[in-house]
Formats: sequence, C-alpha cells, structure tokens
Amino acid sequence: MRLPSYCLPANQMDLGTHTVFIGKVVAVKSREGAPLAYSQRSFAGCRR
Repeated sequence: MRLPSYCLPANQMDLGTHTVFIGKVVAVKSREGAPLAYSQRSFAGCRR
C-alpha cells in the first residue's frame, strides 16, 4: 500500500498582512511524466 504525499506544519511567519506557513515534507509520491512548475497563477512544463 502506497501512502499519500503529505507534510506537517513546521513554522509560520507573519509578513505584513500575510501569514506564510512552512511545512515539513513527511512523504512524497511521484508518477511518470514531465514535472510542472506553478508561478504567477499558472502551470508551466519543465525540461529535465
């Protein structure tokens, strides 16, 4: 049985009017295919 990817809260910082949450990665899973990056409200493909 494969466990799902997940993280646990590790820290949080208040920056102006925002709160940034930092997580500790506990487990990850991956699958075949090209990786994706998320920036400026959109996804883009990445080259390996």
